[in-house]
Amino acid sequence: MTPLPFSDRSLPSLRAALPRCDVKGPYVDALNKADAPAKSKKQAMKALFTCHGPCWIEPVFCLSGNAFVELGRFVFLNHNVTFITEQNIRLGEGVFVGPGAIISTVPLDTGEIHSPLNMNNAPVTIGDNVWIGANAVIQPGVNIGNQAIVGAGAVVFEDVPANTTVAGSPATIRKK
Repeated sequence: MTPLPFSDRSLPSLRAALPRCDVKGPYVDALNKADAPAKSKKQAMKALFTCHGPCWIEPVFCLSGNAFVELGRFVFLNHNVTFITEQNIRLGEGVFVGPGAIISTVPLDTGEIHSPLNMNNAPVTIGDNVWIGANAVIQPGVNIGNQAIVGAGAVVFEDVPANTTVAGSPATIRKK
């Protein structure tokens, strides 16, 4: 593995260059409070996402970044789902995301990070009626076709065609 082109001593200056505004934090907090009134959860959903109909998000939901997130009708995000959004994320209608899943538009492999301010970010698009299993990881730039299944614990680096099942790390097609 090649070393990252920055040192620990440069991190404070890099952090200072990042935006200091976290406008989404209070809304994410509202989603994660079991006793929050329905009205505040609805306001949080409107502030965080473009929703095209009823959706359900279980706590604890984690949202990092400031890119656009679009949820189709009847999306269900189970417990401990994480979105890392420096590029757009789009989930189609009827998408089920299992507990502990991560959808990231930022590389999670440090070998792909050229610098903290210049990563190979890419949007993620998930089609309609897709099932993403528990603890699956969807990497930047992945497109998942309609009615696909991503097995529990899969790490998806490449596009998933419609009507297929993928599993493993890295994810490979198991069923067409």
